[in-house]
Amino acid sequence: PRSGEEGIGDSRPMKMTHSDLVMLRGNHKGAIASRELIRVKRGVAIAAPKQSEALPRWEAFSTAAEARILAVARTMRREVVFTRESAMLIHGLPCWAHNPCVSIRVAGSFTPSSLPGIIMSTHQIPAVRLRSTHGTYTEAQPQRIGGLLVDSLEETALQMALKARPLDAVIAVSGIIKAVSRFDRFRQPASRRREEIVKAGLLDGLRGLGSIPGKRQAEAVLTLSDAGCETIGEQALLFALATVMPYEIHTQHEVVIRGHSYFLDFAIPSLKIAFEFDGLIKMGEDHDSFQRAHHALLSRQRELEDAGWTVIRVAWEELMDLAALRAKLVGRVSKCTSAPIVSPARGEALWNRQLVTTRVARTR
Repeated sequence: PRSGEEGIGDSRPMKMTHSDLVMLRGNHKGAIASRELIRVKRGVAIAAPKQSEALPRWEAFSTAAEARILAVARTMRREVVFTRESAMLIHGLPCWAHNPCVSIRVAGSFTPSSLPGIIMSTHQIPAVRLRSTHGTYTEAQPQRIGGLLVDSLEETALQMALKARPLDAVIAVSGIIKAVSRFDRFRQPASRRREEIVKAGLLDGLRGLGSIPGKRQAEAVLTLSDAGCETIGEQALLFALATVMPYEIHTQHEVVIRGHSYFLDFAIPSLKIAFEFDGLIKMGEDHDSFQRAHHALLSRQRELEDAGWTVIRVAWEELMDLAALRAKLVGRVSKCTSAPIVSPARGEALWNRQLVTTRVARTR
């Protein structure tokens, strides 16, 4: 992915951990030049992370995002409320953008500005915008988390559904609904009821806003978002499936074969087609765990295929080119049915909106 907000760019979800960042005020030019300190914002630096020379890319970007939020909180003369992607990170939820802007709401006038690029070990993290949002969409009061004032998850869901690009919005809203509904795939009936209540509340809130920009997109996003997606990769795959498939997509669909229960990431039960996402977390992070996970995956796939299921696997790298992924999904599913694959109108509109907003973002 390109710099800025193009995408997460690796298989670790980026979320705020509130790690003990040591933040220092002042210029500290010598320490910054020697890489002992890292400049985050004008007059604000953080101590270089331990063993920063071996810092993974995802961790460098995560540390930078957290440091920028804390630096803004500590240097603004007025108290601010963190919104949108910044709110998600503070709540501990991952967002798709690997280098998100810092979004705030503040009383009175505010002039958007830039937060400088950050050099952390061998990683160059591009500059981002410090931007403000105006107004709220719910009556929920901001919450204080770790000393920071932040929008509620319900407010954040509507902010993202209305204002973010569709892919980012579906990922955000799915994650928020999952968190608020306390979704548990092993207790699906109760979890689905809670999910329905949360979604209905958000949709009612949206419909009560009257005629506002982004409302049609937000309604589509809220409707197709799903708490059953367990990872950010599954949430991105949900977007690809929901915008191209004319069939109802089931998440966490349980299949029992010879006494074994398998939960399919996504399924079209009527066609016995399953879509499985192969993420790093599922496959393990060392050789032994990878081998065990790979053996279990092959055994699971054989049992599903023996039971008449077609299993379509999607790798993380395929999420980086959603147009190609959508074409692959259509091609694979069309082989299983004689009916043509015609994208649903709502899904196609959301996909076209994704293309437009991505082009606009790249020209900025």
